[in-house]
Amino acid sequence: MENDKLISKEQLYKVCKPGQGANTCRYIVVGAEGFECAKHTSLRGTIDKRTDMHAKGDNCIGLGKVKFCKCGSILENGKCTRLKCPINSPKYRMWVVDNQFLEFEKPVTLDEALDKIEKG
Repeated sequence: MENDKLISKEQLYKVCKPGQGANTCRYIVVGAEGFECAKHTSLRGTIDKRTDMHAKGDNCIGLGKVKFCKCGSILENGKCTRLKCPINSPKYRMWVVDNQFLEFEKPVTLDEALDKIEKG
């Protein structure tokens, strides 16, 4: 996997929650350089089909070179996939934007997170 999918120690314990049973993110994989995020890789489909895993979490938007459309869904080849694009935008205390881990005092939508980043 690419370096932009490497999970920092901070994110691993705060967001991915290893060793916490069902709360552990199901997309954690181990590579040659450490823990990696497989959420936006070809492994995602295989992981999502598994029903025998103890880890069941989907704890953040994921790492990697992911671009998003205005509704918050993932863009692929410039087209909106509608993946992770619910009617009511999800709110999280923790987001990963441009491969940077961000934590907020209260849950915010992707748009709110992006707005706070722009305003500093």
